[in-house]
Amino acid sequence: GDAYAGIGMLTARLAERAVGVIAVEESPYAVRLGELNMQLNGCGNVHYRRGRVEDTVRHLDESVDVLVLDPPRAGCAEAAVEAMATLRAERIVYISCDPSTLARDVSRFCTAGRYTLVEVALVDMFPQTYHIEAVVKLERNA
Repeated sequence: GDAYAGIGMLTARLAERAVGVIAVEESPYAVRLGELNMQLNGCGNVHYRRGRVEDTVRHLDESVDVLVLDPPRAGCAEAAVEAMATLRAERIVYISCDPSTLARDVSRFCTAGRYTLVEVALVDMFPQTYHIEAVVKLERNA
């Protein structure tokens, strides 16, 4: 699954390796562009769901093995973290441009032993600036 999918830049790459991808995005404009992006890139295994993450993922019937999320700078609403945690994905990959909201949200995923932080990578997407992207991998506890 791809939460905060936007127009599907990450979604298209996920589709190359997955049987199916559920892309969740709140903006109707981004959903339309994302669906067009998937069509132009031959990603027939992607299905967009429009709505807020915290509302939409609660109603998914499909199982999710890997959840990828790239939320806005403000991070995830607490209700969104709770809803995503109930999906019980084996792995979560969280991409963030803000260390404080990343730390807050990762802590929420790890509360009560649901997930464990297993890997962190920093990516300098904007050389010569102080901006850096962080990518973390969480694994579900047994």
